[in-house]
Amino acid sequence: MSDEKKESQAFIVRPPTYSTVPTKQAGRLSQKNMKAPRRAASKRKKYKKAKRVQRGALHLKRVFAGFTILLVMITGFYFFTNPSAFNNLKEGRWFDKTEDCTVTQVNATNFFETSCGQFEWAIPDSAPSSMLGEGQMYRFQHHGFAIPIAGKFPEVTAVGPVQ
Repeated sequence: MSDEKKESQAFIVRPPTYSTVPTKQAGRLSQKNMKAPRRAASKRKKYKKAKRVQRGALHLKRVFAGFTILLVMITGFYFFTNPSAFNNLKEGRWFDKTEDCTVTQVNATNFFETSCGQFEWAIPDSAPSSMLGEGQMYRFQHHGFAIPIAGKFPEVTAVGPVQ
């Protein structure tokens, strides 16, 4: 054994150097300089971009859509839990009611007022003024619902004395 040291025969490899500038040789495409000044957009383009990006939390279409979905869900749940209510609505019996009311005002038109609200006379060949007396109580069978601002009131289909 010799105490002599031999020179190493291994290749000298330099460590890779990294550059901040991308090169095509490394397999990367050259990137656009992000610090370059941008072209000024017109006022119209700026407005459209701001309108698209900066929406408020309560957008009106979303609010109406949410209320509509909520209303449909509540109605569906009601009809699911009350199956007879759907049949009544389908056959038109939903709006049929019988009430005992005191007549407060009768006029020459087909409309008259009671303690239960205003009604429309729908009995053919007669008028409310000829059959009803003010201050008297009657049993009214009526169909429909009231929308006073539209001039829509329930139609009286039968009148009878209260027993």
